[in-house]
Amino acid sequence: MMQVAGKVAVVTGARQGVGLALVRALLARGAESVVASDVLPMPNGALRPKERERVCWQLCDVTVQSDLDALAASAAGAQLVFSNAGVNRMQGLLTEGGLAAARLELEVNYLGALGVIRALLPELRKRQGHRAIVVTGSALADAPILELATYCVSKAATGAMADILRAELSPAGIQVLVAKPGAIDTEMIASLDIPKISPREAADEILNALEAGASEVLVGPEAKERGKAISVDREGYFRSLGERA
Repeated sequence: MMQVAGKVAVVTGARQGVGLALVRALLARGAESVVASDVLPMPNGALRPKERERVCWQLCDVTVQSDLDALAASAAGAQLVFSNAGVNRMQGLLTEGGLAAARLELEVNYLGALGVIRALLPELRKRQGHRAIVVTGSALADAPILELATYCVSKAATGAMADILRAELSPAGIQVLVAKPGAIDTEMIASLDIPKISPREAADEILNALEAGASEVLVGPEAKERGKAISVDREGYFRSLGERA
């Protein structure tokens, strides 16, 4: 059974939201240290002084290979990798900005996630014992909405990548978990007036699933409702999207 305690972890997209919550939750569960990364520096006051002692901050744009190389160089001993960096441009497939949004979201959410994993996998392979990769997908990958369609497609690609990696890395004993959050109270969807869970609640659900050895977790009530809706009547779900278009 996977245990976070005593592990060295890497978290991308760690400046705020779920990423920052994962850093703090990992430390609370006894992780030895965390390499946290984002495109901007960690905000002042984001971590308590005792937490900062066990965190190494690394600037990293997941779409830039030299940044990924630097991240890997800073992550000696890594046993857990949380590929969490992501963007959401809130566009539909046919909206004016949809094509540009789709390109950016695929570049960050899918190709960026793959780049992080490829950069850090050699370090994971060196380690003994339990090792894991956690990919942040989305419940919207399976049960999309038209208003965020380009984001949904990028997260569907990310989820498919995680499933394939799980099969490929299983012989090496590396766990691959895809986390599929629903609505979380973050800056990314601050403008949406819908029920949301806190980033800390999401982080705890993800780590609980990781430690339980899961391969997938629907994070939060909204994600679970979406999962139920699509499993009960997939054809009806997509028909209802068309009726609302």
